[in-house]
Amino acid sequence: MEATTHLAIAPDSYAGHIQLLCERYQAALRHCQLDAVVIAAGKELPVFLDDQHYRFKPNPHFVQWVPLTDQPNAWVIYRPGDKPQLVILQPADFWHATPELPDDSYLSHFDVQVFTDAKLARQAVDDVPGSVAAIDPDKGTSDALQPLLNFLHYHRAVKSAYEVECMAAATATALPGHQAAKQAFENGGSEFDIHCAFMQAVGCSEHELPYPDIVACNEHAAVLHYQKRTHATDPQSLLIDAGTAVNGYSSDITRTYAAGDNAFSALISGLDKVQQHLCTLVRPGISFGDLHHEAHTEIAGLLIDHDILNGKPEKLIKEHITSAFFPHGLGHFLGIQVHDLGGHMADVEGTQAPPPADYPHLRMTRSLEPGMALTIEPGIYFIDMLLQDFAGNKAINWQKVDELRPYGGIRIEDNLVVTESGATNLTRAAS
Repeated sequence: MEATTHLAIAPDSYAGHIQLLCERYQAALRHCQLDAVVIAAGKELPVFLDDQHYRFKPNPHFVQWVPLTDQPNAWVIYRPGDKPQLVILQPADFWHATPELPDDSYLSHFDVQVFTDAKLARQAVDDVPGSVAAIDPDKGTSDALQPLLNFLHYHRAVKSAYEVECMAAATATALPGHQAAKQAFENGGSEFDIHCAFMQAVGCSEHELPYPDIVACNEHAAVLHYQKRTHATDPQSLLIDAGTAVNGYSSDITRTYAAGDNAFSALISGLDKVQQHLCTLVRPGISFGDLHHEAHTEIAGLLIDHDILNGKPEKLIKEHITSAFFPHGLGHFLGIQVHDLGGHMADVEGTQAPPPADYPHLRMTRSLEPGMALTIEPGIYFIDMLLQDFAGNKAINWQKVDELRPYGGIRIEDNLVVTESGATNLTRAAS
C-alpha cells in the first residue's frame, strides 16, 4: 500500500493554523523584543569518517509551519506584518532524488523562493533586517535564544485544529499496522516477523516512523524501550509500541497480547479497563500529576485483585512498591515530536515545575487545557532490577511474580486531545 505520511492537499484547517502561528510568533517576538525569526529545517549530518550521512530529521519548529519533512537547507522567515517566507535550496543533483515540494494549497500561504545556488539562498536568509533570532539546529541554543524557545514551547502544548487533524490521521494510519502485528503474533511469528508485518501494513519505511517501533516478546517486554528484533518464533506475549507520522505529526500507540487465556491475559484485560477509565478522567483543569497518582492507586488495586500484591493501596504507593511494577510516567505531550516539549514548564518564562520526588520519571506536571494532545499509557512490568530492591517483602506474592516474569510486562497506550469538557480518544475513535 502507499504510505500516508503526508496529506496531499492542505485541509481547510491549515489556513487557521498559519494564522495562529503568525499570532503566536508575533507575541513571542514582542515578548523577547525581537523583529524577526529565521527557522532552519537543518542540515544532513555526516557519519564520522564516512561519505554517508545520517537520515535527515528536521527541526520541529520548521515542520510546524510547513510539512517539508525530508528537505534539508530550507528556512521559514517570519516578520510581523509580512507574509511568511519559505526559502528552499535545491541544487542540481543527479546523485539523489530532489525532495518534492508540498502542494500549492500549502505553499500559497508563503512567499516561496527556491534557489539552486547556495550563496543566493544564504543571502536571502542573512539579509533579514533588524534584530533577528535564529532557531537553527546547526547553531544550537544559547542563553539569548532561550526566552524565545521558552515562550514557543510553553504555547506549543495547545494544538491547532490542523495539528489535531494530522495526529488523528497518523493514529488512523498506525492502527492497521497494529492489527497486522497482532495477527503475525497469533501466527507464531518472531519479533522480526511482527515488525515486518507492521511496516508492510502501514506502507512506509522505517525512517518515516516518528520513532523506532518497539516489538518485544516474552521477557523482552520488561525492557521499556526494547530495541532488538529477534528471530525466535512462537512467542507467548507481545508488547508493541509503534506509531506513524502524517505531515510530521506523530501517533504513539501501545498494545499488549498474550497467547491463550491465562493469568497474564487476565492481567492485560484488567489493565485495559484501568487505562480506559483513566482516559475518562482527562479533562481541563486536572493536574497531570494527580492523574498519575490515580493511575498508581488503580494499578495497586489491580495487582491486589490479581493476587500479585497484598495490603492497602496507599501504603503500597508510599513504600514505592507500585513503582517497581509501574516505573514510568502515565504519559506525555504528543505532537511534532513524540515526546513533545513543555511538559515541565510552569510559564512562558521557562520556570520549571519538576516531577515530584515520588515520581521522578513523570514527563508532565502541567494542568491540562483544551487543545493539549497527550498519551495515556499505564503499565505493569516484571523487571528484575526493580523487584530485587524488594526481595523478601511480604507485600509481594513472589510465587505469582515468578509465574508472570516470562511474559515481561504490559503497556496500553492511547492518544488523546483535551476538549472543553473532557477529552477525545483519537485511538479508540479510529479503532
